Amino acid sequence: PPAAELKARVGAANAKLGPVSLRDNPQGPAWRVSFDVEPTGAGPVELRCLLLAGERPASETWIYRLDKS
Repeated sequence: PPAAELKARVGAANAKLGPVSLRDNPQGPAWRVSFDVEPTGAGPVELRCLLLAGERPASETWIYRLDKS
């Protein structure tokens, strides 16, 4: 979908998120999402991201776990 139709839905457990940026990835026909993460709890941070076209999913849900070590 065109960039104007896409938005990123980003969430986190045990963290505060900074500004979310969604832009075209110059390495190919793909999108790049970036954001700041500040851990807020004692447990691991779990990040989730999904691209939406309107209110419909346009990607799989990306999940990543950051362990404090």
